[in-house]
Amino acid sequence: MLGIGAAWNEEESRAYGFEFPPIGERMNRLEEAVQICRAMFDNPTASFEGRHHRIDGAINIPRPVRSRVPIMIGGSGERRTLRLVARHADLCNVIGWAALGDEAGPALVRRKMEILGEHCSAEGRDMADIVKTATIGIMVIDETEAGVRRRLESLAASPPPALRGLGVDELSRLLPVGTPARVADRLREFIEAGLDGVTFSMYGVYDLEPIELAAEAARQAGLIG
Repeated sequence: MLGIGAAWNEEESRAYGFEFPPIGERMNRLEEAVQICRAMFDNPTASFEGRHHRIDGAINIPRPVRSRVPIMIGGSGERRTLRLVARHADLCNVIGWAALGDEAGPALVRRKMEILGEHCSAEGRDMADIVKTATIGIMVIDETEAGVRRRLESLAASPPPALRGLGVDELSRLLPVGTPARVADRLREFIEAGLDGVTFSMYGVYDLEPIELAAEAARQAGLIG
């Protein structure tokens, strides 16, 4: 599988010396890149002429082991990104959490799925042919509510940039947080919003216990066997 998107983290891009043009250009580049990848995955040689990228008889040998390499497009933009998903992607990964507000979590995902459905209809695409997933943030999980609280306090004290300034209560509402049973309920809400699966980060990755509990929550939610 190839996962691809239009990029969003300007600080990270600058750190590695990558260009970070305006979003419109990044989206145009993404659409051209996806078409090039599909052409090269599906054909021994491929040509493409775009505004930003071009190939002329490009050779892709040895061929992919699979007859078709799936392409996942990541992002949630309603006008461009989800339209590209409907037009070109085999899978998508939307953002399932956002800054605190009236619409976050499963409600946000449900709206994105509705808009994707509209784009699929416009493109003559069966939405069921697209595997739909969402990134739902950092999972904070423990066997006890007291343990969950301790982990949340630790996260609030040393958060990643996207979560700076948020307190324990805000983090609890924004992220998949709780005991395995409570997190499983939250995961089911995302699936019921129209997803086939979810992706999430783990807080405290050097501690294996939360990872094992996350697997248990996923099992309870029916995401894994």
